[in-house]
Amino acid sequence: MDGRKLFHPRGKLLGGSSSVNAMVYVRGHAGDYNRWAFEEGATGWSYEECLPYFVKSEVVISYWYIFSAYFGQLSVNNCVNIVASVNSV
Repeated sequence: MDGRKLFHPRGKLLGGSSSVNAMVYVRGHAGDYNRWAFEEGATGWSYEECLPYFVKSEVVISYWYIFSAYFGQLSVNNCVNIVASVNSV
């Protein structure tokens, strides 16, 4: 791995490794949406057209994120904050 350090959480808590489950939410790359819309003919699927739906569905826990309505059903957080909190356990 070329000397890189990787983060691998361990189950050092009540319930063991089963307690360290996580879900990752990723919008996807804007270029993929734009390719679908402009090159493959998926009308209405450009990133700019989908962005309002992403924003509407998300609630952001981190203050730094500017593209959110702050009232959706999907909790979005900065991964750096999550890693910092897990490392402090």
